[in-house]
Amino acid sequence: MKKVIVVKILLSLALFAIILSSCGADDSLSFKNQCGFDVHSVYFSEEQKDSWGDSKNYNIVENNITFVFNLEGLKVDDPTAVKTYDIGIIDENALNYDIYGVKLGAGYKIVLEPAEGEIAKITVTDKENNTVTYEGVCYFEDEAVG
Repeated sequence: MKKVIVVKILLSLALFAIILSSCGADDSLSFKNQCGFDVHSVYFSEEQKDSWGDSKNYNIVENNITFVFNLEGLKVDDPTAVKTYDIGIIDENALNYDIYGVKLGAGYKIVLEPAEGEIAKITVTDKENNTVTYEGVCYFEDEAVG
């Protein structure tokens, strides 16, 4: 009898999750770290803000691991809406990856690629599997200009 109740509860929860996802309630996006190092901080700020704000990850994102972010304000009345963000990432070596003007929407996937010298790269995939690569800059904090 207990097993039947547990199965019914699990099925109800699964159905509820499917209903929520189909209603555009998802304001999350995934971030996969493939840079070759653990990521200690990830920041999202609305485009051209003067500060990064608070880090959005509260755990280290190990190499080849995916982390899911819930970005407040990402979800709007129109679930197909897209906002533009600047993204700041700091890895275990204190290398900063700054990428500007990244278009994101609910359910998008971000992949952080390995740095190529001073070039930072991320690949963003939207809900329809369209992919865009964005390039930014890599630097150590003491080398920052400005």
